[in-house]
Amino acid sequence: MATETPTTLVEQHDVPGATLALCSSDGVVTRGIGWRDRTRTTRLDPKARFPLYSITKTMIATIILQLVEEGAFTLESPLHSVAGGDADWLDPRITIRQTLNHTAGLPDYGGTPAYHAALRAHPQEPWRAETFLAIAREQGPRFQPGGGWAYSNIGYLLLRLAIESASGAPFAEAIAIRIAVPLDLHQTSVVPDLTAMQGLTPGFSTTLSDGGQEQDITGHYHPGWVAHGLVASTAAETATFLHALLCGALIAPPSLAAMLTPVRVPIASHPIFREPSYGLGVMLGPAAAGDMLVGHGGGGPGFSLGVIGKATTEGAVVACGMANHDRGDVGLPLAARELQRVTPP
Repeated sequence: MATETPTTLVEQHDVPGATLALCSSDGVVTRGIGWRDRTRTTRLDPKARFPLYSITKTMIATIILQLVEEGAFTLESPLHSVAGGDADWLDPRITIRQTLNHTAGLPDYGGTPAYHAALRAHPQEPWRAETFLAIAREQGPRFQPGGGWAYSNIGYLLLRLAIESASGAPFAEAIAIRIAVPLDLHQTSVVPDLTAMQGLTPGFSTTLSDGGQEQDITGHYHPGWVAHGLVASTAAETATFLHALLCGALIAPPSLAAMLTPVRVPIASHPIFREPSYGLGVMLGPAAAGDMLVGHGGGGPGFSLGVIGKATTEGAVVACGMANHDRGDVGLPLAARELQRVTPP
């Protein structure tokens, strides 16, 4: 990890502001850096709510493992058998475990011209799940199941459908009942529509503007463009979630061990995770004294986020960083710098 502080990271990348949280067995400490707005009239509240983007994947993985513990299916169950009728085109060899750790060979939509054209043309009118899946079906598999590693949002869309099918309830209800309520998280919930998106802290970006002008995207970007579902939360509650997860408050020890089983990512190195691996819904990497770094990044129009922690023999320490601009992808670095303040690099 580099030695820049969270404040210098925000300044270097011309990000208006960021919120930070540090969670341990002693509780949660939060702070805000910079501004809520570009006019620098309102300080960013440490309790501001942000869309989590791909940090949502860690919550999806947690719920899947809870359902495994309850006997709804196993990690080796074929994905197509639990994700509903929209998944009948899948290779029957793809398992839930492979989907969770991105070794299923499933395609993604993020790099397709059709996705970017539709997002820019109609940011308030997202595709339905069927359209995302049709785009994936047209692309075909990237490799045979278990034959490689490739990040796939489509895989987590299918896992979200599996959650809804197994629980008989919408994804928002699963997040509430299985994560928010047990951990007493009052600011953590699924963002269902544009009205709810507008209630979040402003997030600035040029990605949705034809002329490259910076704008607050919360009035323009529909959360439905995040195919697997979008959870919003605060830095404190996101750190609390990962801390509880690492301490065994949400899943049993065998499930946590499965979640933290690494699959090496085909990247030579990573500025934070060093020798990066992926578990079941979490990014992994080696830390000092034989410890493991565990977390996830999140990024999309207007925001960059990261949550990262260490599980040690004395317990877990978790940091979260949330920035209200997508420039510089500073979410994970913010969390890493905050964690470095209290643990060895």
